[in-house]
Amino acid sequence: MSAKKRLQEARFFLEELRDSLQSLPQDSPTQMKSCYYLSAFQSAAVSVVDYLLEDANIEFSLGISLDEKLRDIFESKAKEIDNKAALDFLKWWREEREALKNDPIGKLLTDKRHIGIHRRQTKPDLAKIETGGNLSFSGSLGIKHPCQDKLVDTCKTPEQPPTRPKATETNFDWFFSDYPDEPVITVCGKFLDKLARLVSEAERKFPQHETES
Repeated sequence: MSAKKRLQEARFFLEELRDSLQSLPQDSPTQMKSCYYLSAFQSAAVSVVDYLLEDANIEFSLGISLDEKLRDIFESKAKEIDNKAALDFLKWWREEREALKNDPIGKLLTDKRHIGIHRRQTKPDLAKIETGGNLSFSGSLGIKHPCQDKLVDTCKTPEQPPTRPKATETNFDWFFSDYPDEPVITVCGKFLDKLARLVSEAERKFPQHETES
């Protein structure tokens, strides 16, 4: 599976996560479903970077087998066959991977994916609910108008509109307590955008490294 296909997989789980996070009421089965989608999204999304390296292994004909540690021997294999394009790719890949690790959102989701795979399930643990309604106004209005070369103050009470039930809008979002500034779905969406940029940039910078559609 190419990095682009892995990216598509992450996008699929992101949309499933979006639907489940916005469902009300948030009962236990719904919350559990959201956790499953979040776990699947994190696994697919974080691995896109490694899939890029595997794509390069294939495209540059390095011949590194699946039972070998790709990160450890990619450079030595590229040097062994004097593949400068592969070495240029590796330099770019390492820089981008490091930048992603130092990015607040990239680090957050990468760490949570590591914990989720090796230690315990990670899940949104902070809920915020905002409610609002229509604001109506009633009262007297003071109006000044000219009358016989003088300004006269008058008051007029507007007719009361028919009473209507107030529409109330409820916004519900899940957050990570260690990153409470943005909803989980926004954080995941931004991370996916960063990964999509990486895949596109790999194709642009290294034309022979175009991933499968």
